[in-house]
Amino acid sequence: MASGRFELLRKAWNGLAVVFLNTCLLLVVLNLGLFVAFEVVDARRARPHRDARSPETLSRFGEVHPGMRREEIRALWEETYRASSGFVYEPFTQFRIAAFEGEHITVDVNGFRRHAGAGPWPPDADSLNVFLYGGSTAFGYGVGDEQTVAAHLQRDLAGRLGASSAGGPVRVYNFGRSGYFSTQERLLFERQLAHGTPPDVAVFLDGLNDSRIVDGLPIFTARFERLFELGDTGASTALARLPMMRLARAVTRGGRGAAAVATPEAEEERSREMAARYLANRRMIEAVAAAHGVGAFFVWQPVAFYGYDRSHHLFAEHREPPHVEAGYRHMATLAADGRLGESFLWLADMQRGVEEPLYVDQAHYSGPMGRRIAGRIGRWLVERGALERTGEAAE
Repeated sequence: MASGRFELLRKAWNGLAVVFLNTCLLLVVLNLGLFVAFEVVDARRARPHRDARSPETLSRFGEVHPGMRREEIRALWEETYRASSGFVYEPFTQFRIAAFEGEHITVDVNGFRRHAGAGPWPPDADSLNVFLYGGSTAFGYGVGDEQTVAAHLQRDLAGRLGASSAGGPVRVYNFGRSGYFSTQERLLFERQLAHGTPPDVAVFLDGLNDSRIVDGLPIFTARFERLFELGDTGASTALARLPMMRLARAVTRGGRGAAAVATPEAEEERSREMAARYLANRRMIEAVAAAHGVGAFFVWQPVAFYGYDRSHHLFAEHREPPHVEAGYRHMATLAADGRLGESFLWLADMQRGVEEPLYVDQAHYSGPMGRRIAGRIGRWLVERGALERTGEAAE
């Protein structure tokens, strides 16, 4: 009797083992098949974008890099991509670009991009300290340290105010960061104030990323969500990377987004939501800035798809999603109606009538374009007396 029961258990065990082994083999084959399929799909999707933005391709456009040889331009773009791929975690804002030191690009360990004459950290209280916030256009993708908007703005303000300014030398800190929009900039600004490093003036250069981000969330939010859903362990992270889990996420996203239709009405609604979010961030920034004696100023940036003759754009084949252009049209209406206030500078129209290339790729400014933007911002700040309050406080 005992031998009979043992035989039944043995057969059951063997059956379970066969089922388990076959299931494991099936999962391995499934994941290998999906891995190959995703590799092919990703390669096909990425190739046009990768080819169009490769350092070799971009090095041909010397007209937007005056004075640079082709090999120098290629080296600049290679550095740009190396620097921009080095994200590190930062509380509240989620991420920032890691410290980097190259021939063309220098990112300080404290989170800002350096240029000649950049100030120390923490800032010297005897200087006129201006913090510039924004996305990759403010950071200066595709241009050297001395050709960013911040570097040009420091030189412009120094020239306008003179070396004998009562507030000391002008120091512009470049806190432009890839992918940042007004919400992250607000959080970064608040953290700096809380840590006792306030500027005299804060300038927020926005528009493109605020218009691009539909849900109002930082770009790595989904990655953080997956960590919480699966638990922050090595095993769960490995599980999340399996091709079958990627397929499941794609199916889930497809189901959630099935009802989203890019109608003109939907684009206009997205534009209103974007503007409401941006203006809410602006009000909070102004309130916190006023409490700390900081002047806060806001600039709506020029972009290649608005108010620019695209026949002069070297990358005219690139188009933004409809809701991005709709966002600019909506903000243009607010600006025209005078609803954006005196601390707001509308620069989206500054390219009208300019018949020359202004961008080093699809979206990022050339050095000369950065100088034009900085000149407009500098003149506006000085005319508004934005830096006078610092000089009075220093006396």
